[in-house]
Amino acid sequence: MGVGRRPDDDGNDRPLLQQFMKNGELVPGWTGHEGVLRARQRHADSMAELPPVVNRLQRGEAAIPTIYEEN
Repeated sequence: MGVGRRPDDDGNDRPLLQQFMKNGELVPGWTGHEGVLRARQRHADSMAELPPVVNRLQRGEAAIPTIYEEN
């Protein structure tokens, strides 16, 4: 459990928080080209963790509440 203490790592965890500043200075690697590459990888990793149903664009069980409107 993670309530009130750090959760046990089940082997595929990654930190939710990242240190961008240290001693009042921006930590290298979080801006510019390298920052964009990190953001792209983070997004890809996050999307890979979601169930396949989130990629469907048709009626069915929605991953989140969805309202369909006819045009």
